[in-house]
Amino acid sequence: MTTDTTESVQGLATVLRNGDLVTLRFQRQLPTGLEDAWAALTDAGRLRQWFMPTTIEPRFGGTVHVDGGSDGGAHGTVTAWEPPRLLAYTWQWVGDEGTERQTEVRWELTEAATGSLLVFTHAGLEPGWTASYGAGWHGFLDALADAGVNAAQAESAVRPAYDAAFGSLLS
Repeated sequence: MTTDTTESVQGLATVLRNGDLVTLRFQRQLPTGLEDAWAALTDAGRLRQWFMPTTIEPRFGGTVHVDGGSDGGAHGTVTAWEPPRLLAYTWQWVGDEGTERQTEVRWELTEAATGSLLVFTHAGLEPGWTASYGAGWHGFLDALADAGVNAAQAESAVRPAYDAAFGSLLS
């Protein structure tokens, strides 16, 4: 019998292990209201500023395409579209190492005293991808929360911490 476990390290994602799969969970305080935060998550021009070139068909059942350049890309289908509070879609990365299993990303926004609170989850990951996705999403979310942050530099800076904290999930 497999039990659910949660691992959390200050400043990093919370990791929930459910059987053979992992969910990453992040929280970020965003300095803008719900409408602006929603636009940053859904508008192709705004997404490009902090993430990768991405198009999202704005409706339940719409398509999602993420262009990761020479590293590959992700595609998916919108599974929740409730502006300006909830966006979820399937995520399947295709790259040099082949096609990953289908997972789901979820963006939940709530009003906060100084802007909005984002809770982001990426569910259904194989444990071996925890450190890589954890550091990657960490960098992107830092860039979303602070326009002065370079996502690639942020990812590189936190990757050793993710490897150290969650490397045990590789076995």
